[in-house]
Amino acid sequence: MKLIITSSIIISLGVLLLLQYPIAKSFYKYGFFLGIATVAYIAFTQSSFTIYLSLSNGHSFFRFAGLLLSYVPFVILIESGLLGYRAFGSWMRYFSFAVAIAGGIGVLASSVMSRFLTK
Repeated sequence: MKLIITSSIIISLGVLLLLQYPIAKSFYKYGFFLGIATVAYIAFTQSSFTIYLSLSNGHSFFRFAGLLLSYVPFVILIESGLLGYRAFGSWMRYFSFAVAIAGGIGVLASSVMSRFLTK
């Protein structure tokens, strides 16, 4: 259930980020706070989101799915940070940009760690 909720939030934040026509900045603010709340939900609830996979055995599809699942909180951070950068005009704009950079660093760290774990 947690995976379905987070994947729908990722898709909705991505669609909101890709919209070309002008919309109210409040939608971007709601997207930013929704993304931050989702990451907090992932981080502070029970660890039912964790999926244990044997990286040495098994089908390559399951390895790929496990790799993508490790990116989920960081992708949400990137999307919510970019939405916050669009929404705010004060010091929150730089905070939102820092959130997006932290998400990018998390994606890079997850990919590097997955390379070390598979070898």
